[in-house]
Amino acid sequence: MPFALELCLRRGGELTGDGLEPVEGAPGTYQLASGTAEYTVGEDRIVFGPGNGKGGKQPPVVDPGERYAWLGGSLTPDGIRVLITGRTPLTYRLTLR
Repeated sequence: MPFALELCLRRGGELTGDGLEPVEGAPGTYQLASGTAEYTVGEDRIVFGPGNGKGGKQPPVVDPGERYAWLGGSLTPDGIRVLITGRTPLTYRLTLR
């Protein structure tokens, strides 16, 4: 079964990483396909990863059917989003430092 782990970061910082790829049709959303990424705001920094690959069986978007719908509402948080995708079953360790 495919899954997407979504990391949400506030706007105003700098997101870098060789394995980051923009997600088509989803402004402010990236997929971490490989390696680690870094988000910096002022003196603060967080490094996270590793990416877990990409492909047709790892869709980097939320299914519209998984979203709630009401006037002016959305489950998509404001800010920058980074998706780490995969397929279960698997063993994966996310590192945050």
